[in-house]
Amino acid sequence: MEVSDLFFEKNKAFTLAEVLVTLGIVGVIAAMTIPMLITNYQKRLTLTRLKKTYSQLNQVIKLIDEEQGLAVLSGSATNSVQKYILPHYNGATYYPPNNYKKSMCFNPNHYYLSAKGNDAQYNTLSTRTKGYCNGYISTPFGDMPSIELPDGTCIGFNRLIGGSYYTESTIFVDVNGSANPPNCLGKDMFWFYLDQDTASIQPTKQVGGFNQEKYGAYKIIKDGWRFAPDYPW
Repeated sequence: MEVSDLFFEKNKAFTLAEVLVTLGIVGVIAAMTIPMLITNYQKRLTLTRLKKTYSQLNQVIKLIDEEQGLAVLSGSATNSVQKYILPHYNGATYYPPNNYKKSMCFNPNHYYLSAKGNDAQYNTLSTRTKGYCNGYISTPFGDMPSIELPDGTCIGFNRLIGGSYYTESTIFVDVNGSANPPNCLGKDMFWFYLDQDTASIQPTKQVGGFNQEKYGAYKIIKDGWRFAPDYPW
């Protein structure tokens, strides 16, 4: 090998400065793209589970209406869920009202990251600060029965027909379970009600100060089962 060949081989390698600059550029690109990829994945997973749960709930209500009539759901939610709803869900786990804990599908073996203490509490998206969840929702989550599906989705049932604490919002869906954050209305939690006229489950539009025309299942479904650009995720 000639001297000129040795010189060429020696100078093919990158210098330390070049390597550091390259790593820095890669790091900046990763810092910009990875959070976006994670967010997009979370959105896709949320939509998939929400759409599946919504479809299953409607199928169950249709079956109950055809077999017994919706009037059988006019009693207590505990009786309705155990006797008429739970049998339609293979592999689902039933959770009775836990009275003082503020979560559905409450499991004392779980540590609730979004909780004050060891009981999960739910908050809501802020339409003023996009993607930020704040406050605590005062609802009867602990005072109603719930079921956990094999994929981890948790469904809580308030009084299905008749008077209820929330006049319309009687079915609560947490797509990743109460033991997993953010436990936030509009991100992993969504509200529905039973429409007796159509024998179907419908997304709640407005309950108290929670306007789901701006976030929540109502907006998602209205926008064609997607998170529109103006959704405050």
